[in-house]
Amino acid sequence: MKKCSMSIKELGGNTGNMHKIVSITRGKKKKVKIIFDDEEELLISESNYLNAGYLFPGKFLDDTSYYALIKYESEEPYRQYLRNLLKKGHYSVYQCMVKLIQKKELEPKDARRLVGDLEREGVINDKIYAEIKIDILKSQGLSPEGIREYLKYRAKIDEEIIEELNEQIESVDNELLDEILGNIFEKYKKEPLLYRKDKAKQYLRRNGYELEQARSLVNNFVAKNDSTIKDDYDVVKADKRMEALLKKFSNYHGKALRYKIKDVLYGDLYSKDDIEAILEKYKDEFVEAEEDRAHEDIERIYNKYIANRGLNKTKRKKIYFRELSKIGYRIGEILSLIEEKENE
Repeated sequence: MKKCSMSIKELGGNTGNMHKIVSITRGKKKKVKIIFDDEEELLISESNYLNAGYLFPGKFLDDTSYYALIKYESEEPYRQYLRNLLKKGHYSVYQCMVKLIQKKELEPKDARRLVGDLEREGVINDKIYAEIKIDILKSQGLSPEGIREYLKYRAKIDEEIIEELNEQIESVDNELLDEILGNIFEKYKKEPLLYRKDKAKQYLRRNGYELEQARSLVNNFVAKNDSTIKDDYDVVKADKRMEALLKKFSNYHGKALRYKIKDVLYGDLYSKDDIEAILEKYKDEFVEAEEDRAHEDIERIYNKYIANRGLNKTKRKKIYFRELSKIGYRIGEILSLIEEKENE
């Protein structure tokens, strides 16, 4: 008994021969064994057998039908790959084609034809895929507009299907959205309230919500949960932050140090009241610079950048402004120090 084995490229030739089926039996692993009068033995899948129409012993197949059976069977591993893929996840027609092209290195036309086979079997269906994917994307916090963009541009779902599912897309699951926002607030519970709100807005923006939509949703969430959302900051965390900033800005002093740290805390999204409370605890660190310290600073700048260089008054003033500003002196303080230095 000869087994029929031909490559895809060898298939499709028509010699005018007729191939008579002698017997059809069930083989192993859900295969169907067909034996022809020339003792050729063809082992095909059940789906191939059913797809071929009514086959029975005594039936004659022309070359076209005969080689179609062989070709369909040679491509069955690709269809099985897609079936296994779809058991593990959800994919649109386009996404299945991409998988065949990228993972199995098929030509686009072959990938489309094979995916079409599974469409006809009902294994792949873009509408069913879209219905399921909409719910999945909603559970991930995606906005209606974000869902539309995903379906249109990433899954390549037909516009008619998207429009047909518009009501499902537009409906907002408020409980689910509250759960997502609640998880974000819980994750950053040691951070200032403004920081937590900002993180929640960032999440919504990434998922397709417009800025005003995101702001409104977050504010409404906070208002609904004002009894459980703490608006105070984590004192231990704030103390560690202050210690790090005092070390980082050790060359600043007095008001300059206070202003510098205050700017950073605003950047950390502490509220104005929180910042004042934090700074009050460290008020001894912000003792105003004594006069001799200020004189030391301007004298150091003079010796390093100005002494013995013959610079005019304008250039000297620019240097003083540049260097004193770097270490936190304010305009009024700088002008006063320059005037004293120039009058020596």
